Amino acid sequence: NPRGGACACLADGEHGYWGGAFCDQCQAGYLAPHCREQSVAIALTSDVHILMTDARYGNGTSAVVLDAEHGLLYLGGMPLLVLRSSDKALVAELDLRGMVRSGSVTRTAVALCVQDPDTQDTRVVWLSRGDTCSVQS
Repeated sequence: NPRGGACACLADGEHGYWGGAFCDQCQAGYLAPHCREQSVAIALTSDVHILMTDARYGNGTSAVVLDAEHGLLYLGGMPLLVLRSSDKALVAELDLRGMVRSGSVTRTAVALCVQDPDTQDTRVVWLSRGDTCSVQS
């Protein structure tokens, strides 16, 4: 503000979630350059040993996608496990007919890149966010 007053930074899905003294930086948890997409943590399950102790939930090469806002972890794919990140309690178990290889969290959904174990083809599977997650058609 040229008159010395404070500015209010834009903070919505259309314009982005901006912060900083000059509203030229993304708010914590949002990715540049547009500050619209949330930052997510992705790791191979072989790096998260505590989560993958049962062999029927994957082959150790599934990605782990974190939805920090809802406190959920997505991993596996055959079936997909949705766990609360705070206590690792099972929230949902969904059959995606393939393993999660990567993913991202948007304002309204979780997009998972799922690889078919037979053909090795990949496809995007969209899930609704939150404790009542389900596959979106």
